Amino acid sequence: MSFRTEIAAVVLSRDEGIIAAGFLGDDFIRLLDVRRNHLKILKEPLWCIESMTISEDGKIIASGWEGGKIILCDVSGERIAEWKAHPFNVFFLAFSPNNTLLSGDEERICMWEVASRQIVWESPAYQSNVRNAFLSPDGRILVALYYDNFLQVWRTDTGGLLWKMSYVECVSLHPSWDRLAIATSDVVLMKTLSGEILWRWEDKGNYLVAFSPDGNLLAVGNEQRYVTILDAEKGSAIWKLTNFKKGDTPYCFFFSNQWLAVGGNGGSVQVFSTTTGNRLWEMVIQKSPTILLGTFSDKMGEQLIAVNRYGTVTAWNVLEGSLLWITQL
Repeated sequence: MSFRTEIAAVVLSRDEGIIAAGFLGDDFIRLLDVRRNHLKILKEPLWCIESMTISEDGKIIASGWEGGKIILCDVSGERIAEWKAHPFNVFFLAFSPNNTLLSGDEERICMWEVASRQIVWESPAYQSNVRNAFLSPDGRILVALYYDNFLQVWRTDTGGLLWKMSYVECVSLHPSWDRLAIATSDVVLMKTLSGEILWRWEDKGNYLVAFSPDGNLLAVGNEQRYVTILDAEKGSAIWKLTNFKKGDTPYCFFFSNQWLAVGGNGGSVQVFSTTTGNRLWEMVIQKSPTILLGTFSDKMGEQLIAVNRYGTVTAWNVLEGSLLWITQL
């Protein structure tokens, strides 16, 4: 039986215009074609969905399930492959730039060669679930952040641990793949993949970081309801974005080189100019955290697409802030 509770996993294929989502306690995958506002539901009798990701080219959706299975399908819902990947649950999935698939359970991260569904590398056991992970384009460097706020950086070709760090709130990978921005509660560090510190910026209450697509800017979210935009090369503050309402702390970012969209914990979406620091527009969906899926372009222009935890999908014109459409997963 299908029932909607809260979003467990959701991804957007920008090129194909498809949103894929699964809800907590649900055994269905929902595929929303945003061009036609058509919802397709795929029944997967595999207990409950735990995680989801999409390939770099936007054509393959991977879903992880309670019970340890991974299923691959295309954006039309056509099944490509499935296999038993972990003993119990697949809590984390991510595609690398070369379409190697990362998966994580209660203890390990596995790297999969998708075509053969063979493990090409496996991390040593660690007693915490993976929150986020990145694999370098050549597959040799793996960055993993766990739910206990412990960060590890591995060489997958040798199996060696390059360095580790505790008390990490968030990590973001530079587009050039040569450095990391790391947020702790009292400092933001820029470090090379070998662990060298390039700069540090001190401020208490940091918990969210994200690079602009060109890597020139770094957005830092603070629990005191403001966002600071830093020069990513120098580590100096450029803009401080304030006036977030009480109970609406920054929850997630979506960056372009010209603007920064901030999804709020209280249901807001705000878009700021990265040139002037001015707020361009602000809207509120519902009083629940807003997940910014990204942008999608069609005859209505460039759309910013967001979903709240209950599956309400909303799209706005990026530059004007005008509401384009709203629907339900």
